[in-house]
Amino acid sequence: MRAALALACVSVVAMPCFVQAQTPAKQAQAEVRMLAEGMVSKPVSGYDAVALLAAWHETADGRYFKAVQDAVERGQAPLEAAVVVDEVLATKKYNDALAELQKQPKPMVKMSADAHMAHLVDLLERTPEDAAARKELNDLAKTADPLDALRVYALAKGARLGFLPASDEARAVKLWAKVPMSAPASARLLAATEIAQSETALSARGKRVAVDAWFNSQTRTGLDGKTELFHYKWDDQRNSGFSFFGRAFQREGAKLETIAAAPTAANLKGVSVYVIASPDIPSKNPNPHYMDKSSGDAIEAWVKAGGVLLLMQNDKTNAEFEKFNTLADRFGVHFNPVLRNTVEGHHYEQGRVEIPAGTGGIFPAAIQAYMKEICTIAPSGPGKAVLTDKGDVLMAVAHVGKGTVYAVVDPWLYNEYTDGQKLPPEYPNFTAAKDLAKWALEQAR
Repeated sequence: MRAALALACVSVVAMPCFVQAQTPAKQAQAEVRMLAEGMVSKPVSGYDAVALLAAWHETADGRYFKAVQDAVERGQAPLEAAVVVDEVLATKKYNDALAELQKQPKPMVKMSADAHMAHLVDLLERTPEDAAARKELNDLAKTADPLDALRVYALAKGARLGFLPASDEARAVKLWAKVPMSAPASARLLAATEIAQSETALSARGKRVAVDAWFNSQTRTGLDGKTELFHYKWDDQRNSGFSFFGRAFQREGAKLETIAAAPTAANLKGVSVYVIASPDIPSKNPNPHYMDKSSGDAIEAWVKAGGVLLLMQNDKTNAEFEKFNTLADRFGVHFNPVLRNTVEGHHYEQGRVEIPAGTGGIFPAAIQAYMKEICTIAPSGPGKAVLTDKGDVLMAVAHVGKGTVYAVVDPWLYNEYTDGQKLPPEYPNFTAAKDLAKWALEQAR
């Protein structure tokens, strides 16, 4: 253990020597790994747990989450970490504490201005409508820059999520280069997770990415006892959610939102990317909303005007096909109601799908992806196959008017197979999520 820690210390000191030629983002990506690996080499405690959660969100390395979970179970993690574990695992141990935390616009303990900025930006991530917190964050951000890693974190994250001016991203990158290596590891790791995203953090600023909550409008009772939407939703942190896919869009600076009504010209106005996943059937939702002509007309007009539509179907036992195809057929990406890629237990190889480098202009590098229980696509007209596996089309793209449609045979990028907790690391679905998000945002007009 001592040798490992000594090596980690040497690596920290030596880092500036071997990363001088790298961009700040590449340097930070390497540092995220190095610092996180050092933390998980021993029992995690204190604010390291919060930093490790940020590293988990950045890398989708499930080991980091499990280390935080262990710290929570030992009573060695702060409340901020405990409530995230609560949400991800759908437990209720910390739910009352979470409710109390959300009532507090300010931290309960005295902290530095930069630590308070970090607290505020994390609070705003949960409750972006908090105008008082936003004003306080902006006021603090205008003060002189000390050499503090937490200020780097707050400035960069605040700018990326749109709570601070875009210029604060450049401030954060410049300040990052001056933060001493002797800064507390937890603060430095938090800062590194944001600087790691700096090359793309503003590339899609102002663009809006909406997920459907009408054609898939399943509900459950939340940890607070209230009814909530779930299943392929941005704010669903459990296995069923799209929270990691959402982060793939947010790392480009895009804003996430949900459309919980039938699509119209009005509620699609200004949306850059619209995601519809796994339309409901009665066994999933006793009151499903089916695709209809007026919805199809609104979506088609929006696509032709420059929108990017992501259609993520499911297999024949989990989704509706006939009515949904009245939309898909408009773009030549007909979904076939079949079941393929069933997986027995942990035989993950049964769900393996090889995505070659350059596929559809979407995935720059080859990816060994995982897609479990899927359908197939029959492209025609504007719909063109971009990924074929064992004779079946699994992805297709259509260019219609000024817009673009991406069709895939499963909502394969949901948390269960993206956040690194379940799949072996040889299936980097989060990498695929980042590639798809980047491409979709680039297509938007």
